[in-house]
Parts: sequence; C-alpha cells; structure tokens
Amino acid sequence: MTVRFSLRADESAAPRDDPRFVIWGEVDPERDPYDETPSSATDMSSHPNSSTSRRRMTKDRHQLSEAASFDSKGTGASKESKRVLVAATIERWIAQLTSELNYDELLIFFLTYRTYVSAVDLGHLLICRFHWALGEATSSRDEMVRRIVRVRTFTAIRYWLLTFFDVDFVPNRELRLLFADWLNSLRRDPILQRHRDALKIVRQLRKVILDCKDAHIRKLNRASRKSTDKRRSAEPQFAATSTLTSISMAASRLRALATSASRPPMEVLRTLSTS
Repeated sequence: MTVRFSLRADESAAPRDDPRFVIWGEVDPERDPYDETPSSATDMSSHPNSSTSRRRMTKDRHQLSEAASFDSKGTGASKESKRVLVAATIERWIAQLTSELNYDELLIFFLTYRTYVSAVDLGHLLICRFHWALGEATSSRDEMVRRIVRVRTFTAIRYWLLTFFDVDFVPNRELRLLFADWLNSLRRDPILQRHRDALKIVRQLRKVILDCKDAHIRKLNRASRKSTDKRRSAEPQFAATSTLTSISMAASRLRALATSASRPPMEVLRTLSTS
C-alpha cells in the first residue's frame, strides 16, 4: 500500500484531499497480500548477510524492473490501482460517503461508526451535511455538487433507517425525536421552495420513517400473537391433566369404599374418616 499526501483536485463531488483531514492509500488489485517471496523465508539462507539471500534479493529486483519495463512499453498495460481510505476525521468520512455512491462503504461505516461517534451525534452531522447542500451556490459546478450531496445524504440516511432501524432507532428515543423534529420543521422551511428536489427528498424520508415504524409495529404484533397462541395451546393440556388427576383420585376413593364394604362397621367408619 502506498500512502499519498499530495492534494488531488478532480471533478468529484467530494471535498479536496487535504492530508490534515484524510489520507488515501492505493492497493494493487493484481497483488496478493498473502503472497510471500523467497526472500521472506525463515530459514538460514534468508538472513540479510548471507550470500544466498543477497542473490535472491537481486534476482527479485531484476524481475520487478523487467515487469515495470514490460508494462511501460505498452506490451502489457498495468491495471489501475484501487484507492482506499486509510484515515480520516469523522466529518471528512461523512463528506466522502455523502459525495460518492458506494453501498459497500456505507455498510462498513454503519457497522463500525459506534466506535467513533454516538448515533445522535451522527444524526446531527448528517443533518448539517444536508443543510450545507441547501446553501446558495457560487457557480454552476457548485450547484451540481450541492445537488449531488443532497441526493447522496438522502441515500445515506435512508440506508441507515432501512438497515439499522431496530439497532439504532428503536432503543434510542432521542435519535427518533431528532429526525422527527428536523423533518417536521424542514418541511415548512421556505428554503425548500428554492430546491424542489430537496422538498421531494424530505417527503420521501418521512415516508421511509413511517414505513419503518409500521414494519416494527407489525413485527411486535406478530410476536404478541405467537405468544398468546402458545399460551392458549398450553391451557387445554393443563385442564386435561387436572381432570385426569381428579378422576384418578375419585376412582381411588371408590375402590377404597368397595373394599371396606365387607369389613365390620367400625372399620368402615375408620376407613371413611381417613379418606
């Protein structure tokens, strides 16, 4: 992996790659990270001072230089390396997620964000990101970037709701109130009259939240019905057991009376008194 600290300006909607806030790396898709060269062996010949190790290292460098020369001549074009985010502030990470559509990165973030920030703070950051996208644009490109960020922020919030509603929103009343108050107040904000797409996004987010709430209530109702049916199915079995026990006790008493009928009166009275 190669870490680059140089700034990069491109046509992406993401902010600039300032190394104070984000560090990127490059991964060669052709290279196997678990592939070991002969020079990394643990035997005695791999010691850096041994002649065998020096010969192997020289041979490996020669092969690498030949491969690089082969690619540079155009005979074998090297594939483009993959950029990976190595380190970033939480604000810059959210800016990246809400600028470029990548569901794999969204899943990784929402699986691990609890280590870095609370759910309520994350909600505030996403809301701030959306309000930044509602700001006044300074150029046509800036307007395009802000429109992209509005859609990507909506995508991130919707993904969070649909995938982790039971994990983050159901047990956290403060988080639910945060989004409910925000959407209810934003729906009446005059700024949405200048951004028709933003008004549509707010309506869709409200619908997603209501759908998640209804799905959760239906799940609770199904669980409650299953529990009730289980109790009802167990009640007849308990009643039948009690009836059989009573019948058995009554039969025992009748047998005792029948046996005592042939005994003297005093023994019959004694048997009846004990039963």
